[in-house]
Amino acid sequence: MIIKRGTFVLITFSAILCASFFQQASGAVISGTSCPSIGKVKIDSGKRYFCVSRNNSLVWNKGINWAAPKPASSPAPTNAPSSPAAEIFKINDRNVGALIWADEFNPAPALDSKIWTARYCGHSASNGGGTCHSNESQYYLPEAVSLDKLGNAAITTKYITTKPSVGSCLGDKCAFTSGRFDTQEKVTFLYGYIEARMKMPVGSGNWPAFWMLGSNISSIGWPNSGEIDIAEGFGNAKTRASSAIHYSTNGAGCCDNHLYDYINYDIGQDYSADFHTYGLAWLPNEISFYVDRKLTLRTSPSTIRSKLWPFNAPNFLILNNAVTYGNGFGGAWNGWQSSEMLIDYVRHYELDGQGKVFRN
Repeated sequence: MIIKRGTFVLITFSAILCASFFQQASGAVISGTSCPSIGKVKIDSGKRYFCVSRNNSLVWNKGINWAAPKPASSPAPTNAPSSPAAEIFKINDRNVGALIWADEFNPAPALDSKIWTARYCGHSASNGGGTCHSNESQYYLPEAVSLDKLGNAAITTKYITTKPSVGSCLGDKCAFTSGRFDTQEKVTFLYGYIEARMKMPVGSGNWPAFWMLGSNISSIGWPNSGEIDIAEGFGNAKTRASSAIHYSTNGAGCCDNHLYDYINYDIGQDYSADFHTYGLAWLPNEISFYVDRKLTLRTSPSTIRSKLWPFNAPNFLILNNAVTYGNGFGGAWNGWQSSEMLIDYVRHYELDGQGKVFRN
């Protein structure tokens, strides 16, 4: 999402496996128990279980039953793969391979704290890379992030007239509460294909984002750490999404050395009306962005305006919904009282044999 630092602007975004463990009735498959080999699929009581690799072990993981009937307005099947653990597919000219890691956001009391941290506003780099930089109009509260009963993570954004008892707002017109969560210091990623399936919030002023920051941001700062904005939504332009990379021109401190390259992409339909997939194909010296697995932008050291390419190092994932009260990135608030951003899953696959996950 776009972050203003003084007179400079930063666009941002960010993705992730660990499913909630639960038990079925006696004799049923139990998520987390051992399975024979990656790619095996078992159906029990109408539910699909996929054999995945987790912490160097092969275990059953409950998946979504994508074969269930969907409303006529549903996205094309490419938005909802039928077997996340086993599928091998191509995006453009790249081969997507085995599922390395994912969070399916299965129903549970809360986000998995071994993966995610929900944030308050605060500019410290140790606070998820720093939050609420862009004169945004929201308080970030952990309670705004939840898991629903349908297998989604939900960020609920509300218009408020009374200041919350906790947290702070670092912008003007502080009239909203919303949510932000990330994997900093818990799970980091290097290369591969990272994809989230999301339904964007409804209403002008919403500024949803799925993005990444370099894990070294606490030591070298931004923009030296690099930033990868996999997807940002425009609350006032419901058919458009953007992707970007941010980088330094000289390796010095923030911010007049900051440049970014981006794509503003019209998906041809209202992205807040249904789920769509937003993906990052990440290889050494190459970053490409996808919407519904269609290529929108490809970048490399030869395409950027700097000799510095910070993207061959681990990054962590971020998901959030900011709010612009006036004419910011998401447009001006138009009177809505509540909005909701839904994340069905975040998945990390091998890409052309590349892809690593690091757990702290």
